[in-house]
Amino acid sequence: MKKGLLILLTVVLAILMPVSAHAMAGGHSAGGGGHATGGGGGRSTGYTSTGGSSHYYGGRMGGGVGAIVLLPMIGLVGVGVFANKKLQAYQEQRDALGRFPGKTKREKEALRLEIERRFLAIQVAWNRMDLIDAIDQYEPGLYAEHLRTLGEMTERHERNVTKNVSVDLIDQYVQTKPTEFHVRISGTVVDYVENTETGVLVSGSYSKQSFSQIWYFEWQPKTKRWVASYII
Repeated sequence: MKKGLLILLTVVLAILMPVSAHAMAGGHSAGGGGHATGGGGGRSTGYTSTGGSSHYYGGRMGGGVGAIVLLPMIGLVGVGVFANKKLQAYQEQRDALGRFPGKTKREKEALRLEIERRFLAIQVAWNRMDLIDAIDQYEPGLYAEHLRTLGEMTERHERNVTKNVSVDLIDQYVQTKPTEFHVRISGTVVDYVENTETGVLVSGSYSKQSFSQIWYFEWQPKTKRWVASYII
């Protein structure tokens, strides 16, 4: 009974733990921003997987009574872990806002929301393999870089599916220039590459995964808005 409970609790925790993102909209700007890269261009990858398959290999679990007792307990554990992660993310975001510019909490939150909107708009356009609706979210160099990347994928008959994107935390705000800053954006996403002719999975996973990227934003005087200029 105790052994079965331990195994099932481990399984629940494994299921609740997201795995890492494979691709998403990312990469380096082709403009003259002067940023250093850790390798070639293209989309950022290199995250470590934290997920794994889950199976039950134990023997008898004590019959129907054992199952009746265990299932509610597993449900409570799952709800507790989920609630704790949400609370932790809320607290981390609240603390992170302290580094954002602005005299009031409202001003800081407005910038955070603007960053999130830019990020999500680009992900939606990336998923459609058509960036035109998100052109106003980009600095021209990064826009051109992403167009080239999607063009190369089209030639290979590939599509990077990015759906169910959720931003959990925007933190580590750093102003690098009077007209530029960068932040870390973390969250979860269903992210994979498939062959558009066969539907075969090329890379990634159909399961929800975690991601963490550094996004640079540049001020555009003409439009008076911050736009994405560089992604690590």
